[in-house]
Amino acid sequence: MGEIHVGWSTGRCRTVLEGHRGQVHAVAFSPDGRLVASGAEDRVVRVWDAHAGEQVACLEGHEGWVSGVHFSPDGAELASACLDGVVRLWGVSSGRVIASAKSRGNLLAVAFSPAGDVLATAGQDRCLHLWERDGLRERRVSEKHAGVVHALAFSPDGLRVVSGGAMERCVHMWEAASLFEIRRLETPGRSVRALSFDGSGDALAVACGDGSVALLTEDGALARVLQGRGGKALSVVMSPDGDRVVSGAEDRVVRIWDAHGARPLAELEDHRGEVLSLALSPVSPLLASASSDGTVRLWDLS
Repeated sequence: MGEIHVGWSTGRCRTVLEGHRGQVHAVAFSPDGRLVASGAEDRVVRVWDAHAGEQVACLEGHEGWVSGVHFSPDGAELASACLDGVVRLWGVSSGRVIASAKSRGNLLAVAFSPAGDVLATAGQDRCLHLWERDGLRERRVSEKHAGVVHALAFSPDGLRVVSGGAMERCVHMWEAASLFEIRRLETPGRSVRALSFDGSGDALAVACGDGSVALLTEDGALARVLQGRGGKALSVVMSPDGDRVVSGAEDRVVRIWDAHGARPLAELEDHRGEVLSLALSPVSPLLASASSDGTVRLWDLS
């Protein structure tokens, strides 16, 4: 799968997905790359046909901003996290709520485990929560971070989960089964805004509050720092082969980086607002970016 990403050096906007009212905070591809989900200030999750660029579903019911979306690995369900503190599981084919659960405080991040049996959420209560997919029964709660948790990610093998947020110069790495803290990975910035593993799980990209993107090894070593010029780095995604990193920032620019040379390869400047979330298609060189300008843009990276 990683081979489809080798050679990225540019990108062109193929489609603009419009329909949300207000900032779009989250975007995700389905495992087969056919669908894109987005969540926004308008309290709605929208599902789009990635190839036709048309909305195929509008999922309503949240009572606050939708801050995170993530498809299950089998593509059957879609998870959404919200500032109302509720995590919901939706049937992708039916568009109906399958299960929901109330957390403590605003939710800012959500992700399925690679096996698809567990869901992780994090947010205002400064903890990482693990939920059984079946019925959304809470399984584990981590120790508290120093501040609000903005980001989380499972390692590709599902054995580890990382999290980070405000007021900390580190990423917490936990054993996924027990939420025992394995180690803390130091970062150059005072806060963590987004996290993304490569396909092997040996490299981790961290969007930092100082405007940089830190590339860390699995054991916590700082491999490289990608230094942008656009204020806080707000979103990041790493290609499965680890050769490319894409970041989004306050300056409205999507940047494509050579991960090994730590140099920018392209700057995509079509957004008119901060770039708040990024996602890569699992099956094609297609990038989705969500912005405070109210749009999701699909970029052809081939």
